[in-house]
Amino acid sequence: MSGAAGGIGRAVTERLCGLGWRVHATDLNVTQAGNDTGQLHWERVDVLDEDAVGASFVDCIARAGRLDAVVHLAGAVRRD
Repeated sequence: MSGAAGGIGRAVTERLCGLGWRVHATDLNVTQAGNDTGQLHWERVDVLDEDAVGASFVDCIARAGRLDAVVHLAGAVRRD
């Protein structure tokens, strides 16, 4: 899940964990997010960095053994 540390992303993260999902939560601001638990793993990922996003998917699958859903809530603005 991207954009998981604040606002709607935080609420969705908490709801999914409450339903028993294992959540691989990503955000630029993971320091404000909280600690990892057996059910929730936080990772700092910049969604504008394709390599970082790809590595996050690899890490998620390595940790969980599979990927059942993707929730993309991160907002991004590229200023070139």
